[in-house]
Amino acid sequence: MQRIFDWTQTNVHSTMNVCWGAMAALYHFHGVPKHQRSEKSIRIYSQKILKPSSPYLNGFSDDFSIPISRWAEIKPADLTDHSDLTLLSRSDEQEVCIVEDHDIGASTCSIISNTIPDPSRTNTFVTSKPTFDQAPV
Repeated sequence: MQRIFDWTQTNVHSTMNVCWGAMAALYHFHGVPKHQRSEKSIRIYSQKILKPSSPYLNGFSDDFSIPISRWAEIKPADLTDHSDLTLLSRSDEQEVCIVEDHDIGASTCSIISNTIPDPSRTNTFVTSKPTFDQAPV
């Protein structure tokens, strides 16, 4: 998986990492840890948009609901030391939902050999997946 993450830095302009892949990518590129929950979180959370100017949220209302079913989370406090990360949406329950990185080329240059920093590149991390089936999760 790390090889795939590294490959994206020189072969695509943008990435969208979803669910556990988003958590893995946040750790790989930025060292942001995921935290185990004591209980599984399984419900629909109302998400607040924190940066309505983001093109990823174009057309969204001020808030939206998203189903979440997981044993792990990314905490907003773990993002505060990363000036290259922007929290785009979250719930009142401290759930990180969508994070954007506009400076991924420059911020990962030190861990990926032979890359040219490109601040126009973006990575987006969606820590939930907005689909559920009728079957139990």
